[in-house]
Amino acid sequence: MKMGNFWVFSIIITILAFTFTACGEEETRKREHEHQWNIYYYPSTCSTAGTEYKTCVVCFKETLSTMPIDPNNHISWYFNDTVERTCDTVVKGEEVCFECNAKREIDLPPLGHSWGIFSETVGATCTITGIGKYNCVECNIENPEEYILSELGHWWGEMVITKDPTCTTDGELEQSCIREGCTVPDKNVIVFQKLGHKLSVRTILSSTCFTSGRGEETCINSGCTLPAREFDTPIRQHNYVSNVQPLCTDDQIVTGTCTECSSTGTIKIERKEHNWDNLSNVRTCLDCNIRVNFR
Repeated sequence: MKMGNFWVFSIIITILAFTFTACGEEETRKREHEHQWNIYYYPSTCSTAGTEYKTCVVCFKETLSTMPIDPNNHISWYFNDTVERTCDTVVKGEEVCFECNAKREIDLPPLGHSWGIFSETVGATCTITGIGKYNCVECNIENPEEYILSELGHWWGEMVITKDPTCTTDGELEQSCIREGCTVPDKNVIVFQKLGHKLSVRTILSSTCFTSGRGEETCINSGCTLPAREFDTPIRQHNYVSNVQPLCTDDQIVTGTCTECSSTGTIKIERKEHNWDNLSNVRTCLDCNIRVNFR
């Protein structure tokens, strides 16, 4: 046998010997140990037996045992609703076990009041607050706490003119409360603006082109005491007119007649624009016959 193979064979023999020794020791330990249990309980109830399941963490041994029924271990209850509960008193009630129908007495707390019925003890008015209280919808007891009711405020009726406006003074509208039972003499007064003068002018003496006239100004609003005011109207300007037609070439100074007083005076008639024909580049004014080349 070669030396290399010898050493390989020796190593394999050593490993196998160690393995067999360890396994033997493990088996011996399992046979000679104290069990270390993991325990799982399924507790007994008032109607069913419980179980206990154990397994050893060393040797994996398992045991299963049955535990007796526990008459005091009730899992769930239902309420036997045969007792009339009240708003403010603790009453005795009864619960029944779903499994074994065992019964037990319990205290049922008061339901508490349900304040839902409102009534006025002192009615509110337009200017005074009222008082109201609530009653329980279950037992009809009155809540001792008082609630303040807001003032209603006035219910104003139709507006009535109590003072007519004039040119210089404001007018007034008034409203009274029409709410039934209101005895407060409050009134809602609304002021509206004065009218201001509405002036009208009439001619007493017409002015001419040579003399001034006379006029009068008065207020035509009903009841106004503003005195009439007389004033002078200015002399009119002459309004000269003439039948002379304007020319295309020059302004004209001519004699005209005043339409107001028939006197005569000179006026200027400004020239008008040429009235060109459109027949050729050399155009002729149709009014004065002047010719102009537009090329």
